[in-house]
Amino acid sequence: MKPMNDKEWEELYIIAVSNVSHTKVSPYITTGFVSSVVKSKSGKVYKGVCVDACCGLGICAERNAITTMLAEGDFEIDKVLTVGEDKEICQPCGACRELMKQIVPSGSIQIAVGGNEINGFEIATLEELMPHSWVKSEE
Repeated sequence: MKPMNDKEWEELYIIAVSNVSHTKVSPYITTGFVSSVVKSKSGKVYKGVCVDACCGLGICAERNAITTMLAEGDFEIDKVLTVGEDKEICQPCGACRELMKQIVPSGSIQIAVGGNEINGFEIATLEELMPHSWVKSEE
């Protein structure tokens, strides 16, 4: 992992923070406690928020952003940054990491990890976060 102080990451952080919004959709569904941005290799940025459901069938902000990216025909993830409502950077859960690894088997995706401010976080590759994945890297 390496510390990151970079304009591009700062822009992604600002987008993610501005997308956080706690919204009660119904007595059973809330959205927006967590916000994620995914930048593809094409340069497009996709936003997603978590959807929390009482029944457990919600979706993480990262997977929300990734499925939007896929639906738009963009298939190469470059960077991922996720924040909670406290503006702290969150790491993707195991399900989100697994989806990313299957999309980009090399694990070369850059992910913001840790920290509560734009200059206080580090960047890790997905490969660093999942060193023993069953998904084989492309050769």
